[in-house]
Amino acid sequence: MSPSGLSARIDDPVAAGFQRSGDGTVWADAAYRVVLRNWGVVGVEAVMKSEQGRCLRRLDERENWFLPTPEGPAEGMYLKKHRVRPRGVRIHFKSTAEQTPALAEARNIGRLAAAGIGTMRLVAYGQGISGRGREESFLLTE
Repeated sequence: MSPSGLSARIDDPVAAGFQRSGDGTVWADAAYRVVLRNWGVVGVEAVMKSEQGRCLRRLDERENWFLPTPEGPAEGMYLKKHRVRPRGVRIHFKSTAEQTPALAEARNIGRLAAAGIGTMRLVAYGQGISGRGREESFLLTE
């Protein structure tokens, strides 16, 4: 895929071959459709609750996981889960609508690719609000 194609994944995910999940909270690379379904990547809530794979690091507001994918295009994927406590209602809704930590990372992957700088392949990203009012988002890469 060309660098500009990767950049388009964020601004126009459908044109770049990404598909939206049934609940509308996740955008995923169509090439990973079966692999993601097998891992239960069907919505932000399912991803955030999942304990599948190997946890590499767990912090208060972020977790890093490795998911082996012998049936997929790569041997494994890296999952970063973000949980942010909102500072206030206005800030919370504004940041969720505009840019969560995972969306910022996804956009940065696109910017690097557009500048001709090699980076990891973006597989999926998603964002939503938990039942406790926390902003949750994730980024999945090769």
